Amino acid sequence: VSDLAGQRIATAYPNLVRKDLANRGIEATVIRLDGAVEISVQVGLADVIADIVGTGRTLGLHGLVAFGDVLCDSEAVLIERVDA
Repeated sequence: VSDLAGQRIATAYPNLVRKDLANRGIEATVIRLDGAVEISVQVGLADVIADIVGTGRTLGLHGLVAFGDVLCDSEAVLIERVDA
């Protein structure tokens, strides 16, 4: 992860990535993208990405592999109004 210094990092989660980099003392350029983040490396927009990964299949299709620590854990739930 220390290799990220000076790199361009594309992500839909710039605040989370900046906070993690700051905690590690790493200076890098964070580029906010909203969708198709994984192609940003192929088109030369970024050196690496920070993204949500399920199976890793999409990463593999674009020649990418996951590395480093998990930045956060999350959970999705369905919620409805009580009087619905």
